[in-house]
Amino acid sequence: MKMTQVDINKHKKDNPGFMFYQVQDERTITEWCSHCEGEVEILNTPERQICPECDEIIFPCSLCDHDNVKCENCILVNY
Repeated sequence: MKMTQVDINKHKKDNPGFMFYQVQDERTITEWCSHCEGEVEILNTPERQICPECDEIIFPCSLCDHDNVKCENCILVNY
């Protein structure tokens, strides 16, 4: 399910410190897949995705500021 900007903004308001850093000129980002234990390229967008290597769900965690967020409040996990 794709989130709208309204969904993201509401989650930001309800969860201070939550943020996505999306570099607009990059189409993909590198993420670690804990299932196949490797780095993979996924789309640079804040939504659940499928690992291109093992087909498991993967999240774009590198889009968040890990010094200021609590992963247990992630909108992607709980959405």
